[in-house]
Amino acid sequence: MVRSVTASAGSATLNVCPSTVPVGSTCTLTVFYDPTTASCTVSPYGYNYASIDLLLVTDGAPGQDFTERFTVTGVPICDD
Repeated sequence: MVRSVTASAGSATLNVCPSTVPVGSTCTLTVFYDPTTASCTVSPYGYNYASIDLLLVTDGAPGQDFTERFTVTGVPICDD
């Protein structure tokens, strides 16, 4: 089960798996990221540094947490 998904800039959503996945079965999670929801950046080059954190819960082996970090370009520069 997914405990949470968060994006440091922009917004992230994901498809939903059943609350219980039977032993021997799999469930594929797809994260959808929308960088256009980041309103502006303080970078003079229009860069926004974003990360997505996906936290998983399991009753078996320790769950894997996943973090993806990347640079978004072309973000409007914030006016001071």
